[in-house]
Amino acid sequence: MLVVSALMDMVSSLNKIDHHCAYTNNCIAKRNHRSFLFFIIFSSLFFILEISVFVIRMVQNPDFIGMTLGGVVSFICFISCCCTSVMSCLQCYLITIGATTNELIRKKWDDGNPFNLGCFKNCEEFCCGSVGPNIFELKSMSNTV
Repeated sequence: MLVVSALMDMVSSLNKIDHHCAYTNNCIAKRNHRSFLFFIIFSSLFFILEISVFVIRMVQNPDFIGMTLGGVVSFICFISCCCTSVMSCLQCYLITIGATTNELIRKKWDDGNPFNLGCFKNCEEFCCGSVGPNIFELKSMSNTV
């Protein structure tokens, strides 16, 4: 049991676990943080596109039968767009300060974040840095020890 606990501590520290996302029902960590950020940015863009198409349709044909349903869908897309845009901005902010969502919420660092390398270096690390080993590589490393 002690080995499993030590392995999980190593996984947590190497993966830099950010948060569990209810939107995707997945834990967001170092290996999938880029994909998550692109996903919420493109989700926001999709919602904007859907709202734009509805507005264009409404302007071109005001007597369109599907206006009520289209209006409801567009309203839901507007709310979703607001939520995903806020998530995108928050994640971009966290990347620039080198923190995770968990660290921000719990205010983990009283005297400054030791992982903050500066805005440019943090962004470079996020965009071009290594994603680290996956769980299977960690398990094989623990079996050889």
